[in-house]
Amino acid sequence: MSIFKQYIPTIVDDRGMSRCVINFDTSQDLLLNSYFDHYKQLPNFSHFAMSENTLMAILDDGFIWYVLGFISDLNSVADIPLWDGGKYNININGVKTVVSNDKVYSSCAGYITLIDGSVYPKDVCY
Repeated sequence: MSIFKQYIPTIVDDRGMSRCVINFDTSQDLLLNSYFDHYKQLPNFSHFAMSENTLMAILDDGFIWYVLGFISDLNSVADIPLWDGGKYNININGVKTVVSNDKVYSSCAGYITLIDGSVYPKDVCY
């Protein structure tokens, strides 16, 4: 038996909130739980994916992703695909360019910094 524990960002004041905890045997059992229906119904929902012990919802062919929670036993979710790291659309000298996560050093504080050190403000990302 494995356990899914919902991720709640630390910025959220979770006092009084109940965290979703699901006991399950297989990934099919887990993903049939009604907790995941909301994500399946989002526009451009693509699939669920794993990043280490973290279950994620992937949308818009990998340009949008949400961390959903953590899995206690990875053997129970071995058939869920691994997350490929996501993608970004950025404007480089007027050219829309898709950048995969392996080329991104960081994405925070309104900027995307690539491994080569170049920085693009998020307001030029689309």
